[in-house]
Amino acid sequence: MTFEIDTIDSDDLVIGLVQIPPGKSSEELLDTSNPLMVKFLKKFFKRLGKNPGRSFSKPLPMNHEIGTFSFSTKDSASVHIPFVGKGSGGRWFLRHFPTQRLTLQQYDNT
Repeated sequence: MTFEIDTIDSDDLVIGLVQIPPGKSSEELLDTSNPLMVKFLKKFFKRLGKNPGRSFSKPLPMNHEIGTFSFSTKDSASVHIPFVGKGSGGRWFLRHFPTQRLTLQQYDNT
């Protein structure tokens, strides 16, 4: 699926900027080759899209040898971040889209 950045309706998008804990990587924590993780991320962003102003947190479905993490909205307000992309006519455009700040936090469930 391709989009032209100048014709995208920002109301149709949920963009999340994820803060990863020091010493960890996105490949390690958000492994999209794991079907459980893909299902989790789809549900999380669906909920975020329905209630963008509401803060919430969910535990990540992952190998507990790595640790136990929760995925949460950092704050309920979105920030506008600039994105550059190709648009109609092959031209480049700069657009500011609302972006949710998300965080992965390690916790001990013992």
